[in-house]
Formats: sequence, C-alpha cells, structure tokens
Amino acid sequence: MDNVKYLEQWYASRCNGDWEHGFGIQLQTLDNPGWWLRIDLNGTPWEDAFLPTVRLDRGDRDWMNYKIEGGLFEASGSVDKLDEMIQAFRNFVER
Repeated sequence: MDNVKYLEQWYASRCNGDWEHGFGIQLQTLDNPGWWLRIDLNGTPWEDAFLPTVRLDRGDRDWMNYKIEGGLFEASGSVDKLDEMIQAFRNFVER
C-alpha cells in the first residue's frame, strides 16, 4: 500500500464520531518550498510517545525534519519529501 493510501486509512480508522472533531491531520505548503505535516496522536495508542527531532539535511532542496512531542507527529521537508514524511510516520506507528 502506498503511503498516501496508508495515511487515508489510518485517519479513517480513528474517526469515531468524536476524535475527528478535535483532532486530525494538517498538511500545508511552505514557502521555501516544501511541506509541513502535523498528525494528532491524542486519543490514540501513541498519544504519550516521544521522538526527538530527526534531521536529514542533504542540501537546500533535499531536507526533512520530524519529531513526536506533546501528542503530535510533526514533519517538514523539501518539496519532494511528502512521501518520505508519511513513511517516517508510518514506520513509527507500525513498529
């Protein structure tokens, strides 16, 4: 299964008539250019998880950072890193 389909299914599996009203997934573009992804973990088995910031810097157009803190998975990355950002999230919740 590709990562976008995985994220769709992960979100759908959390929607219980309550969770999705207070929590969810946010995806935005950055002006450098790039992506910012935020996934709420509150109300899930991972809500107390912690992952220090992981930084992958291969240059101005090849970078990505992600962390888990305060009930949130947050990632940012260059314009071609959206799939890799979702994969980092997937790796964490599937381990």
